[in-house]
Amino acid sequence: MAVKTKRKAEVVATALPEIVWDKELTNSARTTFLQCRKKFEWQYLRRLSPRAPSIPFLVGGLVHNGLERMYVSKRFDEQEERKIAAEACEKVSMDASLTPEQSDKLWVQQAMVMGILKGYAKHYLKDDLAKWEIIGAETSFVHPLPAPGVTGWKARGKRDMIIRLKKNGKIGLVEHKTAGRLDASYIAKLPLDSQILGYARSMEFDKGKGLGKLPDFIVYNVAKKSQLRQGQRETYDQYRKRIEDEYEQNPTVYFYREVLSFSKRDVERFEEERTKFVKEMQRAIDEKYFYMNTNHCTAMGVCPYMRLCIEGPNKNNLVHYKVRENVHPELDEEEPA
Repeated sequence: MAVKTKRKAEVVATALPEIVWDKELTNSARTTFLQCRKKFEWQYLRRLSPRAPSIPFLVGGLVHNGLERMYVSKRFDEQEERKIAAEACEKVSMDASLTPEQSDKLWVQQAMVMGILKGYAKHYLKDDLAKWEIIGAETSFVHPLPAPGVTGWKARGKRDMIIRLKKNGKIGLVEHKTAGRLDASYIAKLPLDSQILGYARSMEFDKGKGLGKLPDFIVYNVAKKSQLRQGQRETYDQYRKRIEDEYEQNPTVYFYREVLSFSKRDVERFEEERTKFVKEMQRAIDEKYFYMNTNHCTAMGVCPYMRLCIEGPNKNNLVHYKVRENVHPELDEEEPA
């Protein structure tokens, strides 16, 4: 199981924080820099996060943690997972920064989480446990990122699962994703997934448990988020059952799995690109200039930092953000109460 680290205190922003960078490159930081450099500044250098909880972050975290428990314990404990999901969703839905509508949307996400976990367990778990030996689940990594003229950078991340095939001993990397859509275009670009290439590269730095090399294969699991909405006359229990039934009865609609393979040269090309990418990020940080990509402002809903870009940071809009002590919250686990 992943090591639980106590999450540091988060405080409401009262002034614009100074730029600080820990030189730890995660996939999320890299993706954000590519999407919009100004967003990268707000989120990773100024360490600002919207005070309102994020639905994708909530659902993704609960699903990943539930799958980890499922594979490590070699069973799906529906009662325990339902309790964990309900408590987590209730906790975030009571956040003081939320409107009643936002609170309701967060609270009902437990139906989505349970639908995914129940459907996944029914569709995959038994066969996987018969074929796979679980070497590690939710394993964190940090390794150096050498780049000419740039010092001190490290790659950091957390791999969902490392497995060994029982029949031939081959080592595999397993990655789980939750996605709002699951169509041909999503599937077509999987071989270009830089996160997977980076995680594969990280395994060459792990010398224990027969690792220290690239994985022989990669299992890419995608769970589609249900688009079903609660009806006006539908109780929560009716809605929850409808979602869970959908995942269990229509697995091909909601789950996709593909086994990918990458050559050493694929990973080398990724490493070459990442080296140049690090140098470009360092240059932007040194110059303290981060331009906006206004095409991204409403690409996936409304960017949570748009008000800062429009108005400039001030005492009236900074109160909507908190200052993170942990720069990469997606890699940290909150210590259980």
